[in-house]
Amino acid sequence: MEQLAFWGAAGLSGAWTCVHIFIGGPEIAAPLLASDMRKTPKYTQYFCWHIVSATIGALALFFALAALGYGAQYAVAGTLLTAGTMAMPSTANPAARSVPATAYCAP
Repeated sequence: MEQLAFWGAAGLSGAWTCVHIFIGGPEIAAPLLASDMRKTPKYTQYFCWHIVSATIGALALFFALAALGYGAQYAVAGTLLTAGTMAMPSTANPAARSVPATAYCAP
């Protein structure tokens, strides 16, 4: 039963990695790079895009390794990575929304 749960987590993580890269890339990352945003925030956000891609891909790998029997420590690592990511502040934070969008645009 554990292996089924690990495969489910690996499959969902792998699916979201593909959605993030192949659907989100053209929808979000390409317009970001084409925008008139200043270079530093633009490329910082683009770098963060790649960090998220790698993080979701790592989740899929960790859970797949656990499902293949390489040890429950991989499932623990994937779970802790998920929990740590969820605990991070996001742009939903009202303080993060207080910066006007024009602050990021080129003059």
